[in-house]
Amino acid sequence: MATAPPPPAQPTTVADYTGLPPGGTYDQSTGQTVYIQADGVQWQMMPDGSFNRLG
Repeated sequence: MATAPPPPAQPTTVADYTGLPPGGTYDQSTGQTVYIQADGVQWQMMPDGSFNRLG
């Protein structure tokens, strides 16, 4: 029995906001810019404009 290949891994870093999944919201209440996907996954903006996935 062959098993299906695993789904491609979600990137943990994107170069800029254009790489973020659509449909989320930005939270700047902590003084840092965090993008929150519709499913709750959070991305923190880095000083160079890239985003790192949290969690």
